[in-house]
Amino acid sequence: MAGSLIIRAKFLWPGVGPSGRGEIIENGALVVEGSLIAALGRWGHIRKQVGGTRRTGKILDQEDAILLPGFVNCHTHLELTDLEGKIPPQGSFGRWLNQLVGKTLRWNKNKFTRSAARGLKLSLASGTTLLADISYFGYDYDVLKNAPLRKILFLEAIDFNPATVAKTAAELERKLLEIKKITEDEAQTADGGRQTADFLLGLAPHSPYTACAAFYQECLKMAGRLTLPISTHLAETEEEREFLMKGTGDFARRLSSIRSLRMRRPIRAGRMGRKAQVVNTWRPPWSIRGTSPIKYMHSLGYLDFPLVIAHGNFLDEEDIALLERSPASVIYCPSSHKYFGHPPHPFPGLLARGVNVALGTDSLASGQGLSMLDEMKIVSRDYKEISPESILKMGTIRGARALGLADKVGSLEVGKEADLVAFALPNSSHPLEELLSHEGDPIFTMVGGKIICARNSSFVS
Repeated sequence: MAGSLIIRAKFLWPGVGPSGRGEIIENGALVVEGSLIAALGRWGHIRKQVGGTRRTGKILDQEDAILLPGFVNCHTHLELTDLEGKIPPQGSFGRWLNQLVGKTLRWNKNKFTRSAARGLKLSLASGTTLLADISYFGYDYDVLKNAPLRKILFLEAIDFNPATVAKTAAELERKLLEIKKITEDEAQTADGGRQTADFLLGLAPHSPYTACAAFYQECLKMAGRLTLPISTHLAETEEEREFLMKGTGDFARRLSSIRSLRMRRPIRAGRMGRKAQVVNTWRPPWSIRGTSPIKYMHSLGYLDFPLVIAHGNFLDEEDIALLERSPASVIYCPSSHKYFGHPPHPFPGLLARGVNVALGTDSLASGQGLSMLDEMKIVSRDYKEISPESILKMGTIRGARALGLADKVGSLEVGKEADLVAFALPNSSHPLEELLSHEGDPIFTMVGGKIICARNSSFVS
C-alpha cells in the first residue's frame, strides 16, 4: 500500500454495517488508494494489514474526530442563494412564489452566477460532497463545471400551454445536448475524463401547476432518450393539492398573473446566453379533477421511474401505497418546511413502509442555510423517535440512492469513492447523537481521495 493515505479517527461511521444500522468503529482507520477506499476497520487491524510502518503510506491522524460519508444534498437551487432574507414568510406559498418570480425577473446572468457561486462556497464549507442543483437558465453550469464536489445539474423547465409544448421541449432538449457536449469535450482534456463522472445532467419539469400533462409526458420521454435522472416539485403545498383535486384555490387565482421566462436562444460555446421571452403559460380552466399530486404522476408513468420528488409534504394513504411500490425517492427539506409552517412531514411513515427518503436544503429563498448537517439537526430535534443512524443515512446513503449513485458514494465501503467528511468530536460517549448537535465547520472534506475543503489550508490536496 505504498503511496496510500491512511486516515485515523477516534470514531468511524461507515453508514452501513452487518446489522444494516451503520455501526460506529472506535479507534478506526480508513485507507485511500487513488480515489477509492481500499480498506477500513479498527486501527490495530489496519496497521497490521498495511505493515505497521509509516513508510507504507502517509498517515493523517484525527484522534479526536469522527469520520463519516460526505453529505448528499438532493435538492437545492444555488442560483437563488442571494435571496437569503429577502422574502419574509408571506402566509401563502402563492404570494411567496410571486415575490420570488418578481425579484428574479430583474436579475441578469451575472447576478444569477454570483448567487450560485456563493451557494457553492457555502455547500463546500459545510461538508457536502454531492449535490443536486436545480437551475432554470443553466447559468449554474459555469459555476459548477470545475467545482471539486460531485454534482447533478437539473435543468428546470415550465410550460402549461399544450399548444407550445413541442417547441418548449425541443428547445430544452437542444439545451441539454449542448451542455452535455460541452461537458464531454472539456472532460477529454481535463483529468483523464474524470469530470464527466463527477458532473451529470438531469431534467426537472417544475411542478404540476407550471407544467401541463403534455409537457410532463415530453420530459419523461426525453429523460428516457437521453438517460437522464428526473426531478419535480411535488405534493409541496396544500394549495397544489387543491389545485389538482378541484382546479380552485390560491394557485388557480394567482397563476394567471405569474409570468415566466422561456428560453428562445440556445447556449453558445459554453456560455448560457440569455434571450428570454415573457410568456403567460397558464391556460384555465384546469381540466384534471379529483387526483392528488402523487396519483397524477402515477397516471403519467412517472412512478415507474426513479423520480426525485422534491418535498412530498402532503400525502394520503393511497399516495404512500403508490410510493411503496415505486423506485421514486422523496426529498424532505426540513428548514424550508419550517419556513412555510407546514404540518409535520410524513417521512417517518414513508421510511417504515420502505420508501427511500433523503434530505435537501432547498434554496435560501426559504431555507435557513445550505448546511446538510443543520438540516439533519432539525430532523433530530423535531422527530425524537427517529434514530441518529436513520437521520444520517437520509443525509448520506439514501441521498446517493435517490440520485442513482449509491454504487459509488454515500457510504464508506471498500471499492467506493473516498468521499468523506471529518468533524471534531472529542471525549464523546454518544458520537452520532453529539454530531447532530455539533457546532462548527468540518475539519476537512474529501472527494475522490482529495481534500477539497479544510479549516486548515495545509490539509487541502
